Amino acid sequence: MERIIVIQAGFREKSLAVLEDNKVVEFHMESLYRERLVGNIYLGRVVNMLPGMQAAFVDLGIGRNALLHWEDIHLPPQGKPPVSSRKITSARDLIKEGQQLLVEVVKDGTGAKGPRITTKISLPGRFIVLLPHQQRLFLSRRIEGEEAREQVKELALQFKRPEDGVIIRTAAQEASPAELEADFRSLEALWAEIQAKSKKVKGPALLHRDMDLLPALLRDLLSTDVDKILVNRQETKEEVMNLVASLAPHLKGRVVYKEGDLLELFKIPSQLEKGLGRKVWVDCGGYLGIDAAEALTVIDVNTGRFVGSTSLADTALKVNLDAAAEIGRQLRLRNIGGMVVVDFVDMNEESHWEQVLEELRNQARKDRVKTQILGLTALGLVEISRKKINKSLGNLWLTNCPYCKGTGKVLKLQAMAGRVRQRLFALANRTAAPGIVVNLNAQVALELLDGTLRELEARTGKEIVVIGRKNAHREAVELETLCTVEGISQHLLPLETGQIIRWRGLKPTACSQTKVLFSLSGSRVEVPAVTGAQWQEDREYALQIKRLSEEGAEGQLLSY
Repeated sequence: MERIIVIQAGFREKSLAVLEDNKVVEFHMESLYRERLVGNIYLGRVVNMLPGMQAAFVDLGIGRNALLHWEDIHLPPQGKPPVSSRKITSARDLIKEGQQLLVEVVKDGTGAKGPRITTKISLPGRFIVLLPHQQRLFLSRRIEGEEAREQVKELALQFKRPEDGVIIRTAAQEASPAELEADFRSLEALWAEIQAKSKKVKGPALLHRDMDLLPALLRDLLSTDVDKILVNRQETKEEVMNLVASLAPHLKGRVVYKEGDLLELFKIPSQLEKGLGRKVWVDCGGYLGIDAAEALTVIDVNTGRFVGSTSLADTALKVNLDAAAEIGRQLRLRNIGGMVVVDFVDMNEESHWEQVLEELRNQARKDRVKTQILGLTALGLVEISRKKINKSLGNLWLTNCPYCKGTGKVLKLQAMAGRVRQRLFALANRTAAPGIVVNLNAQVALELLDGTLRELEARTGKEIVVIGRKNAHREAVELETLCTVEGISQHLLPLETGQIIRWRGLKPTACSQTKVLFSLSGSRVEVPAVTGAQWQEDREYALQIKRLSEEGAEGQLLSY
């Protein structure tokens, strides 16, 4: 597998993509990256205790309060051993309103929810993550082999202070003792700086912001499995070379300058567009349907265009294996967190299920974010858990549709027409005006032209003028009472292609065997003649504008 990091310096900002075999698995932009709060350290102030939730709201000075659960409280009193929230039963036993706390953001806010915070500070470096006052030692699950794990653990214990904890990162396998010690000392100095700053300011205040896009991501992404780091500008290459020299000097030779638009070269925009959509096609011709709720993502696997060639069992296995590989990529590309439930194509053989689960496990091993394949449920669904930290790609790039409010659906034409009739009937019964103008979508207007409006006019004694425009939203309807015929001109104009007009004032000004002329507020509209049509003075007509020209407009009669 070829692994490439692409760094594009564009207009006023940089973007970074990680590609595996030319497929995007991660994408970051400076402007969106700056929005994230994860990793920031604040001096916060407790503003509200929530006994029913065993939590507290803490003001960080960012506009909305953060949530601190009692299990995330770990306070080291001066001169005493650290106090762990696991030894107590309530947040009130540890903190009180008005108290200032040193906290770190561990999860960005989503929707109406504020960010989640902890007092268990973690400071990431190149080879380790320092955990001040937490004493425990953890090893990356990607460090394989008991001998290798024990070796790097013993090395870390030589430099770790007894009162601090540490997470040993995968990159520590490639570090020399001197590099590992330097990482420890730089993080300890950073922690001392944060503590000193916290004593000089009054909360809420930001004490430490995580690194900018390039240093933060290169710190986490650089490893020997990176084949190339492509950069599109010379000045950016120099910046990257300096960062790589300080983080992983042995990889300096893999930084390559390549002129041009690297995003387009690797078709990254089109891959991102697919990553924002619901349907994702897989290599064999099947597809995934991905639907996200707030804390749960559901993925449905379908055979799509793939019909196989040998047996139904082999067809299902092939689709599911390709889908499992694509699911692993989509989880990383979309940064999907929380619970994930996958409905694969049904399979009867246990060995086939084991192959699919193993492919999911292989994909999870590539993920920088902790991902667990939990196995099959009694209903034949596969459960996956992926740690939720930052916002997903969809939450960063998309917002709810202002019309459907995020449902992805609008009312059917028949339902909208029924709703308009009810509103017309209600208004007609309470107004003294002789007429009502309804402005709405052209398709909904066509649905209204079924004869029911004549019945409604007969029952209420009101004239109903319908004006439909093709660019109006399907659920947008405006009703206005009409007191004079002259007042209708402001509703009719300007004429536009696709416009629907139903009005008793529509009367022919000239007729021939081939065409009929109408006059609409001074505009000339020509429509083809209809064989056998009888023009009546006391009834309404409906037409649709088909084409506009300098001489006037061409249309088509819809009712006559």
